[in-house]
Amino acid sequence: MSEDRMWIAEFESTNTRARGFGHSPEEAVSSLATIWRDRWAAMSGADPDYLFEYRDDIVVSALEPGKAYLIGVSDALWHEEVLTGSDSRFDSALASPTASPSR
Repeated sequence: MSEDRMWIAEFESTNTRARGFGHSPEEAVSSLATIWRDRWAAMSGADPDYLFEYRDDIVVSALEPGKAYLIGVSDALWHEEVLTGSDSRFDSALASPTASPSR
């Protein structure tokens, strides 16, 4: 495993494709949530809770510089380590911004 490995968090809706990058899975998801909530939702009127509601559709993958990835008939050339947004380590980054705090 490369020391300079990066992570990418990807989310696709019917009309957008968003990507966040980071040095850890958590940083990648946090950057994805930031671009969605702070930029896209504010600019387009999209629901800021959309990522929270569809977090299972977020894919988080490790990337190594100089390595290519290919998906097709086989997943043999695709990312070796893949997480989804439903992983509990992403709970704080994907917390619903409009949910009322529990008492």
